[in-house]
Amino acid sequence: MPRFHLELLKRIALKGADRFVIHKDHAFVCDLYGKTGKIHIINLENPEEPDLVRSVRFQNAIGNVFVQDNTLYATENKRAIHKFDLGDVSDPQLVDSFVLLGYDLYDMGMIGDYAFLAMNREGIGIVDLNLPDEIQPVQKQKIENGSVERLVPFGEYLLFTNGSDPFLYFVNGSLNIVEKREFADFNPSKVFCGRDEVVLYGKFKKGKKEINAISILDATFQPLGDPIRLERSPNLCFFLSDGNILLGFDYSYVLLDKTQRSIVPLFAQFEQNDSKDYVEISNDSNRNVSDESYDENTKRVRMDSLKCAVKQGSFFFAIHGDDFISFRIGDDSLFQKII
Repeated sequence: MPRFHLELLKRIALKGADRFVIHKDHAFVCDLYGKTGKIHIINLENPEEPDLVRSVRFQNAIGNVFVQDNTLYATENKRAIHKFDLGDVSDPQLVDSFVLLGYDLYDMGMIGDYAFLAMNREGIGIVDLNLPDEIQPVQKQKIENGSVERLVPFGEYLLFTNGSDPFLYFVNGSLNIVEKREFADFNPSKVFCGRDEVVLYGKFKKGKKEINAISILDATFQPLGDPIRLERSPNLCFFLSDGNILLGFDYSYVLLDKTQRSIVPLFAQFEQNDSKDYVEISNDSNRNVSDESYDENTKRVRMDSLKCAVKQGSFFFAIHGDDFISFRIGDDSLFQKII
C-alpha cells in the first residue's frame, strides 16, 4: 500500500486567496492580485472544521498580511498599510493607516518599528510605524535593472532576488543594501530561508550548459556543496527536523535529501473528476500498479496550484487555487518533521 501523507479534511472556497498567516488559531487570508480586496478570517480552533468567520473589505487588493505581537498589518495596494488591533482576534479593529498612494505593494517585512515594502519597480520602501501622520515611505531605494516582489526574513536581514541580475540582495534596518552577493556559476531567481540555512533556486552554469538547480547556503551564506539539479521552480520550501528539505510545487512534493544530494519525488495531488475527493498518488518507484488503491484509468484532475501552506501541530493548512484547505498529517509522514 502507498503511504499517504495528507488527509483532506475541509475545503473553504474563497473569491481570491494567495497568502495567509496564523495567529491565535485564526488564519488571515489575503489576495495579492485583487480579485476581491478582502482579508478573510478563518477560525482554526477546530482544525478539522475550519470556519470562515468574516471577510474585511478594502478598496484595493491586500498584497500581504503580517502579525507582530497582537497587531495585524495589511498592505493595501496603491493606498496604505493598515494597522489593526487583535484584542478580539476574530474581529480586528483598525487603529491607524499609513498612506502610500500610488505604490505597488507586493510584500512586507518588519525590522523593529519599521515596515519594509517590496514595491515592484519602485524597489524597496521603509515606513516608520511610529509616524502615522507623516508622508510615507520615509525612505525608498530602487534596484538597478529589476523589481522587488518578495522580501524573505533571515536573522537580522531581509533577502531578495530580482530575477534580472545574478545577485542575492541583503537589506538591514537602515534600508542599506548591505551586500549583494554573487555566486560562481549560479544565478539565483528565488530565495527561501530556514533557521540557519538559505535555499536558492536559479540557473547553474555547468560547462557550456546552463541548468535549473537548487543551491543550499549556510548561515554565513557559503554554498554547501555544488548546486543540485531541479528542473522546475518550487512554490514553497519547508525545512525538516532531520536536516532535509521538502519542496512544494503546484500539485506535487519532492524531498531534497541533503546527505545523498538528490531529489526524491514523493507524491502528486489529484481530485476525482466527479466527487472532488482528494487522491494522493505516490511517486515511489516501488509502487505496485496492480494495488487496488491505484487505478490509472480513473479520471482525475490535478489539484489547483499550491500558493501558501503552514504546518500547525499535526495539521497542514494550504491554499490551492482560491481554496483554503485543511489537511491532517499522517502519523508516519515526513510532513510531521516540518519545523
